[in-house]
Amino acid sequence: MCRGITLLAIASVSGYALGMTIVLDYAQAPPTTRRPLELIFLLLWLPALAIPFLDFTHGVTPLAAAGEIANGAIPLLGISFFIAFPIIIWKFRRWLAPPARWERRITLALVFVCAAPHVMEMALIARDIIHDPHWPTGGWVRVLMEWSILICGFGIPLLGLLLALSLHRRGESARALEILMMSPFVANAAMCLFAFYDDPETGYWLTIWIVMVGLGEMAILGWPRLHSLVTRAAFLLHRSAHATFPPDRAA
Repeated sequence: MCRGITLLAIASVSGYALGMTIVLDYAQAPPTTRRPLELIFLLLWLPALAIPFLDFTHGVTPLAAAGEIANGAIPLLGISFFIAFPIIIWKFRRWLAPPARWERRITLALVFVCAAPHVMEMALIARDIIHDPHWPTGGWVRVLMEWSILICGFGIPLLGLLLALSLHRRGESARALEILMMSPFVANAAMCLFAFYDDPETGYWLTIWIVMVGLGEMAILGWPRLHSLVTRAAFLLHRSAHATFPPDRAA
């Protein structure tokens, strides 16, 4: 009798210990997975760190342009190129391991700081357009460039915001914050390409590369959502067409 009770107690303790072991195994943090694509884009973005210090146009660097306080939107254009530093730091941090909640909160505050120059810049441009009844002026090339500046300035951040919302809903909040930092940088860089096309220098050509990389990354991240929307729109159009023009039935 005593022997049976002893064996039962040992079995219970062993089962409890085994159960604790299983619980502890499940409580461990999931292993970190470093995606090769994220590392590739991190490396492709590295040249952006040099752009603020290279001649962009007419022998002027973005760093020098940022110091021209009394020159309208020009300082804001220059300051926006320095957003490359927090973008690359955040990319590297995400690649190492999933950021903690406090890191995401700090980065969210940084997103507003990074977006502020572009927001002020677009406000100045919108004000000038409103007060200029002859906008846009010049030949067809200049008119095309003016419209391209406006479309990039408003369109790229809007696309970035929609993409960030989609990523956030999928549970990728860290990547969504990255897109929110990237989109004003890419928009500002694209605007500078259209604004200073007449005298390109080293920083200009390097900016072309970074704009292509940024837009390519946003396109890759947004493709699943875009494909879903296109498929759904095609289905709705097909159903609407059948409802409007029902197929002929044989008598």
